[in-house]
Amino acid sequence: MRMAQIGIIGLGVMGANIARNFASKGIVTSVYNRSSEKTDALLQEHGNEFLQGHANLADFLVSLEKPRKILLMVTAGAPVDAVLEALTSLLAPGDIVIDGGNSLFSDTQRRTAQLAKAGIHYIGMGISGGEEGALHGPSMMAGIGNELGQQGMASDMVLKELLEKATARDFTNGPCLGWFGGAGSGHYVKMIHNGIEYAIMELIAETYQLLRKAYQLSPDQIAQLFAQWQKGKLNSYLIDITAQVLAKKDDFGDGFLIDKIKDQAGQKGTGQWTVQDAFSRGIPVPSIVTAVEARQISSFRSIRVRLAQQYPFGKNNSIQLPPYEQLEDMLFSGIVLCYIQGLTLIATTAKEQSWHIDLSEVIRIWQGGCIIRATLLTNISNWLKNISAEQHLLEIPAVKEILLPYMSLWPEYLNMAMVCHVPLMGYQASYQYLLAMTEEQCSANLIQGLRDFFGAHTYERLDKEGIFHTVWE
Repeated sequence: MRMAQIGIIGLGVMGANIARNFASKGIVTSVYNRSSEKTDALLQEHGNEFLQGHANLADFLVSLEKPRKILLMVTAGAPVDAVLEALTSLLAPGDIVIDGGNSLFSDTQRRTAQLAKAGIHYIGMGISGGEEGALHGPSMMAGIGNELGQQGMASDMVLKELLEKATARDFTNGPCLGWFGGAGSGHYVKMIHNGIEYAIMELIAETYQLLRKAYQLSPDQIAQLFAQWQKGKLNSYLIDITAQVLAKKDDFGDGFLIDKIKDQAGQKGTGQWTVQDAFSRGIPVPSIVTAVEARQISSFRSIRVRLAQQYPFGKNNSIQLPPYEQLEDMLFSGIVLCYIQGLTLIATTAKEQSWHIDLSEVIRIWQGGCIIRATLLTNISNWLKNISAEQHLLEIPAVKEILLPYMSLWPEYLNMAMVCHVPLMGYQASYQYLLAMTEEQCSANLIQGLRDFFGAHTYERLDKEGIFHTVWE
């Protein structure tokens, strides 16, 4: 049996597919799963000279070339700690463990420091692309601690070459593998990726809802519209699969499958983590916040069904509907705002954590394999090349050229949606974000006056230096 170049622990859908991915590239891959049934099933169906499995952890480790390179594909949280506890005593200094799950970045920081005491290199690496991406080439976001090089290049070039073979390709055929300096930085970038993903999906879903309820279009008509948009500036993976989902007929009955799917969205935590982290840093990401809230509201389906009978908001048939074709521009500008909020959060955190994260590199590795890949990312990558550290992303001239003409469309559609009683929480949040960020004199002066009145919290003045308190009564 040949020595394996990389080992994978955890053979769920993602783990099994990424193992097949490595093997398909001629990389000898060893796999191990706590329950051997999954190992046996994978080998029975896809085993070959490059894919080998082991029933126990000790044999798995013996099968690996030294220094060992092990990719963990297990559920985030306690399961990762459990695997590491079993592994640590069996590993040797110089071995590399990569966490490829959706771990919370602060957990990755803790584990990096813990394993470094034993001389073991720990890399937190976000992987995006779903099961198809894992099989054919995902986007990989690796965060490395000081012991592997602060500037983001892995000291083990063999590992770098192995991972690059398995990744998707960017728009210039480069590997969608990013190395970011700082323990936990890779998982952080993946977390914000997922937050942006939440927000974009919410805008897409609201566009569908508006077309369905206000314009009374059928699923296949909306599918055709999204397919048409896919050929233009909205070209992206999410728009592409939206058209496919809406066009899918029901295999168990008449009509379209979309009408039979329960309107109750799931989530696995990364969206909430993004929101919590943004709150802790004081960075506004209202489009992501609202996307998380919308999923939370969707979970109260039985209550919503009851309340729908008690609050019979009907459609206003007297309103003149604007042409729905312009929703393409509204959705496009909304998606731009989603990226801006997420990237602003990454830049802020990188500075606070002293991480080395190049935003243009983040955008580059999102060009292939990941869920939010889109043609738009070419433009965003160019925008980021000449921005200064003091500039906000909304100040980029190319961003203004997109937002200023398109944002004039929003009030008409938002007002129409309100009259037709179609909730557009994500669009409202995105529009209000831009309005608030461009409001020279906002209402916070009154809030400061009220805080000083009831709590003597003090305030600053525009015309004088210093901190002030007023006896208001």
